[in-house]
Amino acid sequence: PLDGSFDLLYLTDQLFNRVVLYEMQSDPLSQTFSALADPTRFAILSAIAWGGARTIRDVAERIGRRPGSLYRHFDVLESLGLISRAGTVETARRDARLYEADKDLRFVYDAKNPDVTEAINNLVASAARNAARSFARAATSNPVTRGPLRDTLMVTKSGWLTDDELATYNRKLDELRDFLMSCERRPGTRLIHTTTIVSPGASRAAPMDVQS
Repeated sequence: PLDGSFDLLYLTDQLFNRVVLYEMQSDPLSQTFSALADPTRFAILSAIAWGGARTIRDVAERIGRRPGSLYRHFDVLESLGLISRAGTVETARRDARLYEADKDLRFVYDAKNPDVTEAINNLVASAARNAARSFARAATSNPVTRGPLRDTLMVTKSGWLTDDELATYNRKLDELRDFLMSCERRPGTRLIHTTTIVSPGASRAAPMDVQS
């Protein structure tokens, strides 16, 4: 039975109210997660799902990559059914192909299947490695680490939260996600990377004794 769920796009700064469940066999699902362990494909899917139909050049501008470096990644995502062609748009040079993605993408998986869980773990590890590489580059190129224009920061914190406090925490993460994804490339802007990985601790606090 499928007894787990994985909101793929939540890890790429997406969360939506309406959920479409894709019940897939373990092998294709493992292939999908393995393909998305590539941070470029992750970023492409996120940009299209959030911004609607886009050309390869649009996506390249959004994620800070050269268009020519993205074609093979688009082919992989299309072969997995994660993106699809949505017509063309006229440009100065030629008609450019548009791609779209389901804005409500969520996968349902068997939490006891070791192949699938390993692929998910590899995907999260890939996101963490990509964040570490980005941080290392920033740390050697005049980072701003203090003040309102701080652009380089590493935070690891834990807290004991009630259910209400956890809901507040997630709401604030959602607000940050929405803000970042609404900020398109414009004159005077620079690309800022943020990676958030949230996980519960291994235990809960014991109930407090109430003394009269």
